[in-house]
Amino acid sequence: MLTRFVYAALLAWPAVSAGAPPLTLNDAVGAALRNQPLLDAQQATLDAAAQSVVAEGQLPDPRLKLGNINDGPGNFGLTRDFGERSVAIEQSFPRAEKRQLRSDRARLEGETARVELDNLRRSIARDAKLAWLNAYYPLRAATLMRDNLRYVERQREVLEIAFRAGKVRLTEVSRLQVEMSLQQDRVAELQGQAAKARAELARWVGPASERDLSEVLSELPPPIPLSELLARIEHHPTNAAMLNEISLAGNDVALARAALRPDWSLEVAYHKRGAAFTDFVSVQVGIDLPIFSTNRQDRSIAAKEALHAKAESLHADHLRKLAAEIQALYAEWQSNRQRLDAFDSEVLPQAARRVDAAVASYAGGQGDLPGVLEAKRAEMDARLMRLGLAVAALKIEAQLAYFAA
Repeated sequence: MLTRFVYAALLAWPAVSAGAPPLTLNDAVGAALRNQPLLDAQQATLDAAAQSVVAEGQLPDPRLKLGNINDGPGNFGLTRDFGERSVAIEQSFPRAEKRQLRSDRARLEGETARVELDNLRRSIARDAKLAWLNAYYPLRAATLMRDNLRYVERQREVLEIAFRAGKVRLTEVSRLQVEMSLQQDRVAELQGQAAKARAELARWVGPASERDLSEVLSELPPPIPLSELLARIEHHPTNAAMLNEISLAGNDVALARAALRPDWSLEVAYHKRGAAFTDFVSVQVGIDLPIFSTNRQDRSIAAKEALHAKAESLHADHLRKLAAEIQALYAEWQSNRQRLDAFDSEVLPQAARRVDAAVASYAGGQGDLPGVLEAKRAEMDARLMRLGLAVAALKIEAQLAYFAA
């Protein structure tokens, strides 16, 4: 019978949705992708970029100018004979090349938003899997611990009977009670970890996190060969985003160079003068004069070229980083799979045989109860290690799937 301490830990566990089917690993991914504010926000960014492509290619809005000039004696006013009132429209005409470059920049930003949306979907699927696995491990580990506690509880009942019959000493009963208390504390700790992990799971799946988790550790598709994973790096959305950053930096260089070629503007004005003078229309043309290019445009071009070189270097580093991360994950996954095979074929069977041998020796009067409990504890530790390896392997598969999708 578990102590009140463990009962309190179990009662503190948040209520789950009654009657709802257990939440599997794939269910968590589907829930995270179906109702995800991050995806809605990124889609809005993509829509905004699509609108900017058209806007950036247009001419600037014309400017309306209103004027009043008093070039005669007396106070300033609108009715003086020497006064002049004017209304003008000015239109700037940036070079078509510059307008196209700005439109191209908006298009590149839209493409970056698109690949970031793709990357966000991959990231959410990966993080939802990791959150589910983080919640699964402490729950399943606590179940294994409770199974072991029930076994120890039965042994305690036997030991108490033997103590009352004078066949064992009180120290043996006390030792067993300490063992139970330690395991009960471990169960409570795992329950706390599971509660925290479930809260983190809710970050991705929302109300679905209130459902019981499936007791079955769902299998993920095994990773594709390492060589193929590495070959897919160039098609990964983060790499595409870096390539877009290089293109954007190149666009900035082209815009800086285009600044050497002047824009122009046209102004048409109507001037109304006093009664003694005739009205007239004026036309003015304005042209930019980039005559101090050495310290302005040339400097700007050099700065943009340096940033372009920076983007290219960061891209080269990003490719190395992706390759290194994939290789490290793959090596760890292979090691975990090998260890899992060893646990299934050797460690767990040996641990079970050790328990059987200890029980048989104890029943035959040649062993003692602490030896049985030690063998049982070792078997439980082996099962917990096997569970940890299985969860860790699935976490790595989830991360490798992020690169392979």
